[in-house]
Amino acid sequence: MKLLRLLLLCILPFTGISQNSCNFISSNAYQQCINGGSQALIIFEWFNDTATTTGCDIISVSYSTAAGNGPYTYPIGYPTGQPSGNFGVYAGVQNMPPNWSVEHYLVLNYSNGSQSDTISYTPTACIPGCMDTNSTSYNPWATNDDGSCVYAGGGTNGCDPGDF
Repeated sequence: MKLLRLLLLCILPFTGISQNSCNFISSNAYQQCINGGSQALIIFEWFNDTATTTGCDIISVSYSTAAGNGPYTYPIGYPTGQPSGNFGVYAGVQNMPPNWSVEHYLVLNYSNGSQSDTISYTPTACIPGCMDTNSTSYNPWATNDDGSCVYAGGGTNGCDPGDF
């Protein structure tokens, strides 16, 4: 029995079970390509179980990157008991695109002094181009539709004038 307890104590910290009474019940992170694909807006979202936890209001978030930027702490002004929230951060600046392989991190800071598990996201390159497979100008590597699609017959709306 002692061996089983010891084994559980050794394994528990490495499992996905959070040891924090305040933590999100689910989270998500995604990006939106902006400025023609030279930048990305990374959006972190979280959903809290406010019905069963107390003292778990989010008072701030801490943002950092694997490249060593941060942590930067930003106050959050959500009302008490807010079940969900989000936070966005720019990756790259207008004249310098982001390093697409750098992981970005967000940690929620709760009113009881504890912190959440880390939400992480690595952006993908924003490659502008036509994403419509029916277009003659289709770009299979495009990740950001830039409105450049051209269709048979020279149109830009997907209709071939010869069809009518």
